[in-house]
Amino acid sequence: MEIIEFINREKSILFAILLVTNVIDYLTGCWKARILKKENSKDGMRGIFNKICCWIMLLIGFILSLIFNKLNELFDLNILYIDSIGWLLLISLIINEIRSILENLVESGINIPKILTKGLDVLNESVDNVDLKGKK
Repeated sequence: MEIIEFINREKSILFAILLVTNVIDYLTGCWKARILKKENSKDGMRGIFNKICCWIMLLIGFILSLIFNKLNELFDLNILYIDSIGWLLLISLIINEIRSILENLVESGINIPKILTKGLDVLNESVDNVDLKGKK
């Protein structure tokens, strides 16, 4: 029951975005390989395995959030934002997927506006700089 409360409807769109970006990244990677004439089944399987690992990491992130949240309650550790580990990881994974999609497109010969890559860098840096103890 806590899991259902933990992942509410408003935030569940982020999981759908990750899934869609996983699929698009895989497809653009296949397309890039075809254009560059570097198609190979091992790389394709590695891509699928990487996507599965992405979801495993996400599961671990949310499990850690639950564990640290419980420890915070039991021992009054006063650690702020500790329940955000899973969400921050989810956002970081989405950013990485989008970055990979853009890289695949560039390597396939498609021009990408610099604002997309710069915007991703700024967003990724802000996610990476979140202090889980509540200090800036």
